[in-house]
Amino acid sequence: MLLVGPIVGLDQYVNYFKIQLRIQQRIKSAELRMLTEEQENELPNFTPFIQLMSPLL
Repeated sequence: MLLVGPIVGLDQYVNYFKIQLRIQQRIKSAELRMLTEEQENELPNFTPFIQLMSPLL
């Protein structure tokens, strides 16, 4: 029987996949933050204008 690479236990595989999942989650959350910031920058801020108009209404 030919073995390629080290023999690893189930715990090592589980830890590896947990780390991979954490990395993917961090990447996804960073991407979502970037998208949110871009959307916030695209929309103009009408709050001061609305505050000035409210006494007139």
